[in-house]
Amino acid sequence: MVLGGSEEQAWEHCYQQVAKFLPQHGRLPRVAPSSQAPLSPGEKELFHWCYRQRRRWKGQRHMGAPLAPEQQVALQA
Repeated sequence: MVLGGSEEQAWEHCYQQVAKFLPQHGRLPRVAPSSQAPLSPGEKELFHWCYRQRRRWKGQRHMGAPLAPEQQVALQA
C-alpha cells in the first residue's frame, strides 16, 4: 500500500511526536491525567493516534486502512 503525500506526512508527523514523547515521559500518551501527573499539551490527541494505529495493526477497518508495511516496521522499532 502506498500512502498519498499529505496522508503519509501526517502519519509521519504523529509518529515523530510519539517518538519524542516516549523518552521525555517514559510512557505512551494517556487519555486522562493520573493522580501523579496532569496531561501534557497534545497528549490526548497522541493517545488517540496510538489507539487508532493499534486498531489498524489488528486489521479493524472501521479505524482506517490497514497499516502499510513501512508503517508496521516503524512502529516495531
